[in-house]
Amino acid sequence: MKLIYCDADRRESKIALSYWLGVCMMFFLPGRFNAFIGINRGWVYNFSYIHARLGAKNSCLIPTASIMDRRSAVKNLMVASGGLITLPFWMEACGISDKNTHQASFSPAEQEILAKITDTIIPAGNAVGALSVGVDKFLQKLIDDCYEKPVQDNVKKQLRLLDDKTQAIYGKSFADCDQKQREEMLLKWQGSQVKEDKDFFDLMKSQTIFGFNTSQKVMQDYLHYEVAPGHYYGCINAKA
Repeated sequence: MKLIYCDADRRESKIALSYWLGVCMMFFLPGRFNAFIGINRGWVYNFSYIHARLGAKNSCLIPTASIMDRRSAVKNLMVASGGLITLPFWMEACGISDKNTHQASFSPAEQEILAKITDTIIPAGNAVGALSVGVDKFLQKLIDDCYEKPVQDNVKKQLRLLDDKTQAIYGKSFADCDQKQREEMLLKWQGSQVKEDKDFFDLMKSQTIFGFNTSQKVMQDYLHYEVAPGHYYGCINAKA
């Protein structure tokens, strides 16, 4: 079906279309993509509207007859929506994810020690462990984004100190030690009278447990998390 309408209406239609595309991007694009391309959702929202307004800037004030093909408009809208829907799959195929888009301030050696600490606190055993649900990556982002610089500096200092003392006692790095040896080293930090050492251990233990318990796999498979708990079942079989 073809509709005849004025040029001003066409401009306003483009504005509306760009507006709703901006809204779709704001709600349906994952946050990891926003972080990857370095923009935020509000910027996408504003840009779509401004871009449409710039296109309508030189529209004629005198209406002129033009023809719009509704099928073409719907087709173009479906293509744009399909691109947004398939975007997360393209990102995963290209290896773009939360794990490799965050530029951690920790060196590779510090990241390895941090990973072994989380694995020592919650080892895998017969079930999932801290490493298998990405708690080490969670701690890196948490410390970088949510703690002040003095805490960040103390964490990195303690990681180096932990590795140096492990080298002196066992003749190998903390990451190369077995579970029992790593536990013994962490227990030394737990019982330390030095405030910085104790603060470091308390932070690692509490946030490792927090990151593990709030991971998607643990919450869904073990804690049986529900978005809306207490669902009401209005019709059930009842025994007399």
